[in-house]
Amino acid sequence: MICSTARAIPIIATITKINGKKLNLKKNYKIYVVAIKNSNGAKVTLGKTIIAHIVGRKNKNYTNVKGIKLKKSKYTLKVGKKAKIKAKTVLVDKTKKQLSDKHAKEFRYVSTNKAVAKVTKTGVIKAVGTGKASVYVYARNGFAR
Repeated sequence: MICSTARAIPIIATITKINGKKLNLKKNYKIYVVAIKNSNGAKVTLGKTIIAHIVGRKNKNYTNVKGIKLKKSKYTLKVGKKAKIKAKTVLVDKTKKQLSDKHAKEFRYVSTNKAVAKVTKTGVIKAVGTGKASVYVYARNGFAR
């Protein structure tokens, strides 16, 4: 099994209002995107992104993640073997703190092929089959590596 951390394709959106109110850039927000389609007059949900916890850029105490450093970005494992992802965040403002684990864990992990590689909430990858899989590492604010 070969497992690597994948690069996400960035999607940029500008949000200026929520429920008709202008954003307060001193606050923190929880956001996600839902893809829907109309089917015979009814809205059908196609999918939902992970929930991101975003810090307003004028917040005096907290800052967002701008990068994730990985000790190792590619693993080759035999079926049944495990490896631990070791990651560190790079902050926008090093003088401020990240949001706490009360909002979301510092990192969240997702395997693109669970028949090949499973990953725990703590970042332990286990090879369960042969083939290739990518594991995405997400920071609280949705930054992915």
